[in-house]
Amino acid sequence: MRSEWNALLEKSEMNNPFLTWEWMYSWWEVYGKKTGLCIFALRDNAGSLIGIAPFQIVSKGFAGIGRLSILEFIGTSGDVTSEYLGIIAEKDNEKKVIFSIMERLFEEKFWTHADLRHFLATASALDYIRQWLQEHSCCYRAGSHSVCPFMELPGSMDDFFAAKSANFRKKIKEYLRVARRDLGLELDRADCSEELSLKMLALRQLHKARWGKKTRAFKTRRYLDFHQRVSGLFLENNWLRLFFLKHNNSYIAGIYCFFYNNVYYYYQSGRDPAYSKYRTGFVLLALATREAISEGAAEFDFLTGSEDYKLRWAKNSRNTVRLCFQNPQSGKSILSCLTQLRWRHLKSDYLRGTAAGKSVSRSRSHCL
Repeated sequence: MRSEWNALLEKSEMNNPFLTWEWMYSWWEVYGKKTGLCIFALRDNAGSLIGIAPFQIVSKGFAGIGRLSILEFIGTSGDVTSEYLGIIAEKDNEKKVIFSIMERLFEEKFWTHADLRHFLATASALDYIRQWLQEHSCCYRAGSHSVCPFMELPGSMDDFFAAKSANFRKKIKEYLRVARRDLGLELDRADCSEELSLKMLALRQLHKARWGKKTRAFKTRRYLDFHQRVSGLFLENNWLRLFFLKHNNSYIAGIYCFFYNNVYYYYQSGRDPAYSKYRTGFVLLALATREAISEGAAEFDFLTGSEDYKLRWAKNSRNTVRLCFQNPQSGKSILSCLTQLRWRHLKSDYLRGTAAGKSVSRSRSHCL
């Protein structure tokens, strides 16, 4: 489905690298062995693909309940973070596609609960799913899941600096000047498949050197396998932006980004603490921003997390939402199941639904 999958994604509101065939297929190859594939593909009368719901079924056991079959998006479980997931549909057919998929989904008994992450809070698909659930008297929970800072990029670095404070401009120019003077830094970009494995290994070592035991990234064989696969596919499509700072032919800082649909996505980074006084992480991010602007990117998205270093650069942010609901066909108690699944900890921003023609109470007892 690679070509038609990506062609549909380009026509959708959800067009981002985490819903590409390359990301989804790589994730399934590495993490999908213990889950069940459950992709819904919707076609029009001419046979053209107009919708994809990239679901998987995860079986989980809970004391006092037995095993539950949880409906998730492909890319959700495991130690790899996939952002901005959802149902892929042509913009003009989004409501029709989502309503059709929801109708078909609720005819099945093979899933007990849905735990869908991470929708963009502004996604039309999220609104249409909630609308369908409301119209069919289905109780659900939806709440804020994460914050993703991002910065809008102007047409030039001069305009970028002009929008920053005088203190920010002074610091970044000083860091660049000193790093170039003392280290003779050279910016290196991964653009050769033969060297990619070694450069991903270098990124892992730099990330580990910077964060040590504080990070879960690059620790498991599956994590490494996934990123080796997906970085190779992204490189083929010219979506990979893997940059390093070099000093004396050694990598001292690295940043792992994607350039897709006119947006730079910041995924991982690392640096050698021995060069901390030169603020190499800050310097490399400045150079990556320069590259993004030179390529005409409209945004630099820092993805999940509101760490201080991100907020020094990004003044805007977008939220993602987690949506949970039950399959009434399953016969499981929504009260006991959701409590055992700890969905009671979900910070609910809104709750909608009807039961027997009456509004569902907003009290916790009804939906937790």
